[in-house]
Amino acid sequence: MLDQSFSTENFRKIFDYENRKGVFLEGRYFDSLADITHQIKHQHSLIKGLKNESSLLSDQECFEKKESLNLQMEGLKKQKEKILTEHLEVLSEKVQDRSFQFSLKNGRVNSKTVYKAHHDPASYFALKQIQYNLRKLFKVKQSNRYQIICQLRELLSDKIPKFVIRTDIKSCYESIPSKKLLGFLNKGTLLSFHSKVLIKKLISEYKLLSSGDLGLPRGIGVSAYLAEIYLRELDYKIKKIPNILYYARYVDDIVVIFKKIPNENFDDQLNLIRKSFSELELTANEDKTCDFEVDGSKNHQFEYLGYKLMFGNGNVQIALANKKVQKYKAQIDLAFKLYEKQRLVNEIRARRLLEKRVKFLTGNTNLVNNKKHVRTGIYFSNSLITTSQPLKTLDTHLSQKTRLIEHERLKRRLESFSFVKGFDEKTFHTFSIQDLTLITEGWNSVS
Repeated sequence: MLDQSFSTENFRKIFDYENRKGVFLEGRYFDSLADITHQIKHQHSLIKGLKNESSLLSDQECFEKKESLNLQMEGLKKQKEKILTEHLEVLSEKVQDRSFQFSLKNGRVNSKTVYKAHHDPASYFALKQIQYNLRKLFKVKQSNRYQIICQLRELLSDKIPKFVIRTDIKSCYESIPSKKLLGFLNKGTLLSFHSKVLIKKLISEYKLLSSGDLGLPRGIGVSAYLAEIYLRELDYKIKKIPNILYYARYVDDIVVIFKKIPNENFDDQLNLIRKSFSELELTANEDKTCDFEVDGSKNHQFEYLGYKLMFGNGNVQIALANKKVQKYKAQIDLAFKLYEKQRLVNEIRARRLLEKRVKFLTGNTNLVNNKKHVRTGIYFSNSLITTSQPLKTLDTHLSQKTRLIEHERLKRRLESFSFVKGFDEKTFHTFSIQDLTLITEGWNSVS
């Protein structure tokens, strides 16, 4: 049986899991651990440096010194564990107290309001535990972007008559009827009583901050899980529509393909989808809704999950979506803008950072501290594209920026990087956690 409790033991599991992902919570929330962590690192360097001293010491002296250092290290680790446990015990008691309330802060990212647990470790650990409980109990799993595009490529690569609809949910997180969602969760027996209480408190806090009566706080991890649970009913309703060939939803982006039946009105299918939305008190985003009658007579195209799919004559071409091209351009622009600003403070550091940022954008890398060794980058994030024209456009944009650089050595270095080359040759680079933090500085604001 799943342990859903907000206990010290479960919070410790969260602490370890987040650290393995590269999220160092002790630096964010537990200042008192900083000194002892520094001591442990120093002790580790002393043990490592003992090899260099071995030639100056007898075997016995070397053994005794190593034993002494290891004992000191063990003592420091026990001390750190004790302090951390005490911190987590306090957080656990706070979260389990009936008076506990979430502490959220809102901000703006890409013209949308997003939320986070602002400098509040109790809220952070409580949200992570709820997220874990939902994921395990409801088997919440996001759809596979790569798999969806592969399936669409196959389905659109023939001339068999069909109807294709691409749409999305308007203001998905903000429009989910939280009262209806809470009703569904309260009826079930899977989720613990305390988890339900905390979810209700989270939604209440969101309503106070947003001054609304609908929705979930965008940016909070729990919201993605709650949205997925609610939208399963939408999946069920749309899949029941007659003559459906294929259905895919990635968060709020939806594609539906229908068989074309003689004398059937295409508008009926679209209206049935809209009806499915309205039954769940949701609305289709008409600005992003498009439909196509595919019969092999003409070409069509739409953008989905970062790709532009071009089809209709039995042949499918896949390019980078226009929006994604613009995002890369914006990241290039920001990298050069940051360089101009930072070079006034430290020219050498600014040059190194600009080079690393361009290298990161045009190449590929491993996600740091990821056990599955997931790779990301210009190829690994866009591996299904079949035309390099958008990449050539990006190279042109990068060249225009590079030509403005006055430092000749830096200019030559930047000229060696290419989006086309990074994609075709799967150019690979390794970056430290510190590098990635500095490289991506400010990019969260780029939509």
